[in-house]
Amino acid sequence: MNKEQNQNATGGTVSLRQYLDLLMRRAWLLTAVFGAVLLAVFTFLASRSPVYQSSTSFLVRDDGRSTARVDLFGDSRTGLARGPNLANHIELLRSRALAQMVLDSANEAMRGTLAARHLAGAEQLRRAIAVRPVRDADVVRLSVLASDPELARTIAAAYVTAYGEFDLSSSRADVSAVKEFVRSQREVVAARLDSAERRLEEYKRGAGVADLSQETRALVERQSNVLALYQEAQARRAGLEQESGWLRDELAAAGAEPSALIDSAASPLIASLSDEVAGLAGERASLVAQGYVAGSPRVRALDGRMTALKAGLGRELAMVAVSAGPGHIGAVVERIVGLDPELAGARATERALGSHVAAANRDLAGLPLRERVLAGLEREVEVNRQVYALLAQRYEEARIQEAGRTAAISVVDAPSAGVKVKPDFAASGLVALLLAAVLAFGAVVVVDRLDTRCRQPEDLERAGFAVLSSVPRLTLGASASQVELVALNAPAENDAEAFRVLRTNLQFAAAGGPVRAVGVTSSGPSEGKSIIAANLALVMAQSGKRTLLVDADLRRPRQHKLFGGKRKPGLTDVVMLGVPLEEAVRPGPVEGLHLLNSGTTPPSPVDFLNAETFGRLAERLAREYDVVIYDTPPVLVSADAAVLATRLDGIALVARMGSTDMGAMTEARHVLDQAGARVFGVIANGLKPGRGYGYRYRYRYYRYHNRYRVDGASGA
Repeated sequence: MNKEQNQNATGGTVSLRQYLDLLMRRAWLLTAVFGAVLLAVFTFLASRSPVYQSSTSFLVRDDGRSTARVDLFGDSRTGLARGPNLANHIELLRSRALAQMVLDSANEAMRGTLAARHLAGAEQLRRAIAVRPVRDADVVRLSVLASDPELARTIAAAYVTAYGEFDLSSSRADVSAVKEFVRSQREVVAARLDSAERRLEEYKRGAGVADLSQETRALVERQSNVLALYQEAQARRAGLEQESGWLRDELAAAGAEPSALIDSAASPLIASLSDEVAGLAGERASLVAQGYVAGSPRVRALDGRMTALKAGLGRELAMVAVSAGPGHIGAVVERIVGLDPELAGARATERALGSHVAAANRDLAGLPLRERVLAGLEREVEVNRQVYALLAQRYEEARIQEAGRTAAISVVDAPSAGVKVKPDFAASGLVALLLAAVLAFGAVVVVDRLDTRCRQPEDLERAGFAVLSSVPRLTLGASASQVELVALNAPAENDAEAFRVLRTNLQFAAAGGPVRAVGVTSSGPSEGKSIIAANLALVMAQSGKRTLLVDADLRRPRQHKLFGGKRKPGLTDVVMLGVPLEEAVRPGPVEGLHLLNSGTTPPSPVDFLNAETFGRLAERLAREYDVVIYDTPPVLVSADAAVLATRLDGIALVARMGSTDMGAMTEARHVLDQAGARVFGVIANGLKPGRGYGYRYRYRYYRYHNRYRVDGASGA
């Protein structure tokens, strides 16, 4: 368990370190992208014109269109309460119609200002406002954005005024319609009353009749009451029909199909209850026409049954209210469905009273002619008087109710002075910083993914290479032969210690077996393989081993330049020209180190290295020296390294950090694998001194050595 935790912790540390290394390597790109994004954002913000905001809020009390509704002939009654519907008010505030109302109510100066600020159209003005509900409250907040603080406040105030007028007009719409209908009926009845009174006076003067007998007058009074009730029922039925027509037209204006919506909302039970209520209403009207008063037992019994039926009808209508939905269309559908039972009752009442009126006309026809005409005129005058009085009373009631209707909204906060909201440098600055950081980091990651060069030893390990050592970047000076041989010039420093770690890890890589012949190569030129080979030979000799450094790079030899000396005689001269080996080998700068330079360049280096004579020489060198280090050509430049690797114990690849392509390293390993060569690992060359390479290669040495001991103990 502890081992797994340690591994996870180590993996997490390495991952974080990799990202930190990535940011350090690409610091210039990170800084450039970060600065460019910030500059672009703040330049854009600085170029924008300032925007000011004015806000106001409304308290929505309820939906005025669905509350108390005046009846033509009867008490005012209240519909099913639906509560405030903020969605309706929000959509109305956002509508083009209200924006057009604001424009129409503006004076010439304001219209000119709006035109100058490109807000002269309803659609443009509508886009300048924002409406949202306040959470957990029946409050709607309206905000107006404009390029001038006073203009923003003025537009907000105009919206407050226009919406207040619109909502008040909408709240009074149904009452106003009923009032106008009653007024028109009152004028018609008034004209009929005047005409009836004139005809009565003319008949009395012409016929010389002063008055009716007491018995006939009683008959006329009873018939007048019935006829007045009948005309009242007619007016009530006509009013309900007209109101139903208004509501259906409102549905059609909203783009809905009235018949389909009403049929889907109504239920068979509602129709059944409506028929029962209509029957009882007709029966009650018949009793009243016969002279029964409202407090009589029979009328009270009918009222009780009708109350019970209306209660059941109310419960069904409540379900219709739920299914109709919370919007304005749902409220209108609910009112139409609730209006149909009332209309059925009014029609039944009209039919019942109509039969009594016909009976009264038959009774009147039995009187003598002069008395019958006088009684008819008297009855007509009395009926019109009663109907006119009733209409006048209902008109006043409707007018009072219209005046009592208020808007469903009230202003909570008056339009505030315009406050600058854009550009918001504080909020935008935070967003810009975050955006710049994300884009800069993303750019670094993308560029790093596209860059296939090896940047650090961990890149080699992730590609499956064993890292033998991390060699620091060597600084060139006036004399390359003095500066680059760090194992000679600074044997106690960390730079030389890196090559000692390389020497030790080569022994570990050989799995405990002797390493007599090692080749040092690279995937391409300028990787530092020659310097690595020279320093490796030095530390091998310093450890007490009799070491020979062979410059087998016959195409671009360099060892004679590093150590100072002549190129000839050398390796090729010993093999091709028969120069004695003792004459070609020269002593090195430290005890135990010998040098064999390249010699004369052969016509074909590959054929030379593949020749049997060279093979015999390589075997002789392996016998005479403890360690032979071969500086070979790059693998991908020629086939020399692959040919030579088959005669050696193994090959060490050199990769220069920040230069070597990982694809080239993989291809080089593939070429060596195909040749049957043994690859000990990779030497990470050119690690920057500031990257903590000393700690890293010591840590790898300790980890590698510890794992080797544990595996060896397990195997034992």
